[in-house]
Amino acid sequence: MIQASLRGVCVATRFAVVPFLGVLWACSAPVRGPFYGDEKLLRIGVDPLAEAAEVQSSFERAGHRVVHRLPGKHFIALSFRGPDGRPSAVRVVTARGIALALDAEPANALTPGTEYGLLPRPLDTGHDADGDGFDELFVVQVRAGRSCVLPYRVRDVGFVDALELDLAWLSSDPCIERVADRDGDGRIELLAPWTITDLPLSIQPEVTVALFPEHHDYTPVARPDYYGEAISILELELAEAQRAEDAERVYSIGVKLAALLALSGFGSEDQLAWLRAAIAGIPGGLRDPAVEAALEARIQAGLR
Repeated sequence: MIQASLRGVCVATRFAVVPFLGVLWACSAPVRGPFYGDEKLLRIGVDPLAEAAEVQSSFERAGHRVVHRLPGKHFIALSFRGPDGRPSAVRVVTARGIALALDAEPANALTPGTEYGLLPRPLDTGHDADGDGFDELFVVQVRAGRSCVLPYRVRDVGFVDALELDLAWLSSDPCIERVADRDGDGRIELLAPWTITDLPLSIQPEVTVALFPEHHDYTPVARPDYYGEAISILELELAEAQRAEDAERVYSIGVKLAALLALSGFGSEDQLAWLRAAIAGIPGGLRDPAVEAALEARIQAGLR
């Protein structure tokens, strides 16, 4: 059903020449958004609740069932499973109708299959995951057995935007693996693996990076308090690797510690000091000066 949300006081006598357009302009005062200038746009469209019910009925007639139904301030999000029990589709309905449509893609000789689903809202207080006044949704994409979270923002005029994240430095195929409020501040962090490459090690070291909400974006803000627990766990693993005289593992853990220090805001000199302290626990006959020189050069050049 088409409906217009117009607010304000109309003075009809002021618009005698073009009364309809004048009233339309004067009475429309949508809720002010904090970032996108959405208040400048007229909000006209369908009833999301009724439209979502129609979408659901259409899928159910085709043998699909709803597995998640997430109502937000300006949307209804639905995820479905097909007759075969596999995730089949995601739909996000706003005043603009279906604002986001993701459908499962079957595998073929060239590409793996892709499935989509919805994460339940990660906060008890609602869908505003970053505290910017807009709701967020988290879609799970499964491809070739790997699950990645795709974050979207729902604007109050019905647009659904994918969050643009700078993830290229994490790996050649970056992936948000989890979302959580691990620091208890009422806002969600995005958690992704960071692989430190170009090292003479058989397995490239990897740590988990937290992207924090900052000014409507997600960035890896330096937070020494956040990575303290991860550093403590690595120190225990380091002691075990040193006792086992496993030089390769010690090198790897030393680089991981340096990476966590970098994420915590410490400079390269502190990172090198921790790496050297880790290496000092390896018996001299098992050490490889060429590998150690390469590790130090990598840290001095900047791990990111």
